[in-house]
Amino acid sequence: MSCYLQKLVFLLVYMERHTANPALSIGEVGQTVHPYQNVQFVSVGMNISVEQGEDAIFACHTKNLDGLQIVWRKGYAVLAAGRSMISQDTRLSLATSNNKNSLRLQKVTPEDRGNYTCEVTTKHKILQLHHTLTVLVHPTISAVSRLVRVTEYEEAILKCEFSGLPNPTVNWYSESGQKLSADKTCSVNSTSCLRILQVTRQSAGPFTCEATNGVGKPANDKILLSVSYKPVIDLELFDDRTIQNLTLSCKVEGDPQPMVSWYKDGRDLADIGYPTSIYRTRNIPQTNTFLLTVVRSEAAVFGNYTCEASNPVGTTRSHVEVHGRPTTPTLVGTQPGVGGSSRILIWKTMSLFPLLEYTILYKQMNGAQWITVTVPDHNNFNNNPMSIYEVSSLVSNLIEDQEYETIIQARNAYGWSDPSRIFSFKTNQESAWGQPLYSSSSCSSLLHSSSCCIILVYFISFIYL
Repeated sequence: MSCYLQKLVFLLVYMERHTANPALSIGEVGQTVHPYQNVQFVSVGMNISVEQGEDAIFACHTKNLDGLQIVWRKGYAVLAAGRSMISQDTRLSLATSNNKNSLRLQKVTPEDRGNYTCEVTTKHKILQLHHTLTVLVHPTISAVSRLVRVTEYEEAILKCEFSGLPNPTVNWYSESGQKLSADKTCSVNSTSCLRILQVTRQSAGPFTCEATNGVGKPANDKILLSVSYKPVIDLELFDDRTIQNLTLSCKVEGDPQPMVSWYKDGRDLADIGYPTSIYRTRNIPQTNTFLLTVVRSEAAVFGNYTCEASNPVGTTRSHVEVHGRPTTPTLVGTQPGVGGSSRILIWKTMSLFPLLEYTILYKQMNGAQWITVTVPDHNNFNNNPMSIYEVSSLVSNLIEDQEYETIIQARNAYGWSDPSRIFSFKTNQESAWGQPLYSSSSCSSLLHSSSCCIILVYFISFIYL
C-alpha cells in the first residue's frame, strides 16, 4: 500500500475518533487526557479453516475502545477502517456493535487464504489481533490418459493428476477392488502413478485412482489398461460319424483381433480353391471360433491341417493330422482257453477302412522278452461310416497260473494304429470282462476320446481317423 493511502487511512481514523468525542478536538490536543491506555482485545487470534465456497468470519471484540477505530488488513492491504469499507471486494462486509467488530468474507476461494489482522492504534502503540484463514478445497483427480495400451510382458505406467487442500492422498485399486501401491519414483508434485512390471493379458481391465483429503467426498477416475498379445489357439476336432463329416474347431484369442487362415499340407485353402462340397468354413463371432468342416468322401482329404492366427503382435499356428489309420485297440476281456496254458483275448477297435491284421505282443509279468503274434482279420467290413471291430484270438503256450502283460495293434491300408496300453491277464482265471469300448447310446458323449471316435489330438496334433 502506498504511503499516501496509509496517511489517508490514518487521517480518516483520526477524524472519526475526534468527531465521536468532541473533547478531543484538534484545537485541544495539548490539553488532552488519553483514556485509551486500557484498550484490550477480548477476542483471540484464530486459525480458521473454511471449505471453498463457504463464508469466513473474523471476530475482533474489544474492551475500553472508547471511540478508537478498528482497521482490518490482509497483509499490507487495508480492507476496512472504522465503519468504512476500503476494499473493492464486494464479498467483504462489516458488522459492528458497541465493542464488537466482525469482518465477514463470503464464498471464500483458495486465493483468500492468509493472515487477517484487526488493528487498533493508540497514541503510544498499535494493538494487533491476527487470524489465519485456511481454505479447504475438495479433492479432484483425473486420468492423464483414460486408455493405456501396452504389449504383453512390457511395463505399464498409469498416471492421474490431482488437486485439493490439504494435499490429497491418492490410492489405486484394481477391478477386483484390491488396493495397489503407487510408485513413488514416478509420482511427483500433483501426479500419482501406478507402475505394473511385465503386464500379462490377465492384467487388462479398468484401474481406479482415488483422491481423499477429508474435505467432502473422495474423487476418483478410471483408466482402462489394454494389453496386446499374440494369438492363442485351442484346436479341436469333432467327428460326426453319421454324415461322415469331420470338423476342425479353432478357438482363437488375441489382441488386436487376429485374422485366421486354414492350410492343408502347407497350402492356403482359400488360395487352392478346394470344392465347397468337400471343405466348408464358417465363424462363430461370439466365441471367436473358426470352423473347418471336411467331408470324408475320399482319401484325398487326408493330410496335415493348420489353423493360423495373426495380428500385429505375432503369428501362432496349430496343426493336426487327418488320416485313415485305426483307433487304438482296447481289451474288452479275456476267457479261458484250452486247458490252463492258453487264453482267449477279446478287443475292439474302429476304422473307416477295412482292417487287415493285428499284432499281439505278450510276455510274462516282470519278464524281459516280448513274444509277437500276427493275427489276420477275418471280419466282414460293413459300409457304416465308422466300422467297429470286435476281435478275439487264442494265445497259446502260456504257463499255468501266471500273470501276463499284452499290447495290441491294428492295421489297415493306411497304416498301424497306436499301440494299446498294457493290459494284464492271468491264466487259470475265470472269464474277466472290462468296460465295453462303445455303445450306440454313449459314444456321442465320448467325442473327445480316441477309443470311441478314432480321434487323437495333440499339438503338433495327430488325429486318427
